[in-house]
Amino acid sequence: MEFRKVFVVEPVHDTSVFKKYTSNVTFLLRGDERAIDMQERIRENLSEFNPEQDAFISMGRTTACIIAGLEISRFVGAGSKVKLGIFQGEGDYIFIEVET
Repeated sequence: MEFRKVFVVEPVHDTSVFKKYTSNVTFLLRGDERAIDMQERIRENLSEFNPEQDAFISMGRTTACIIAGLEISRFVGAGSKVKLGIFQGEGDYIFIEVET
């Protein structure tokens, strides 16, 4: 499965595994933001998210992943579907569609 972009919360592991799913990875956070600053930065970095062509991987700190999930839901609107990457081990992900 190939996506236009994969949006990842934070670069906390080896991100080279995403190359088999896209040539364009966007990190919503750098990883050094304080919790109070996360929401604004995530909103800014979601501006190009297209739920029909892109996928989301919630890799990062728990608080950052929760905020990112809430912001994606707000960004795409209720009833929209988002492709969510779920880690399967050894660098493999499966992608499921979840409704916001």
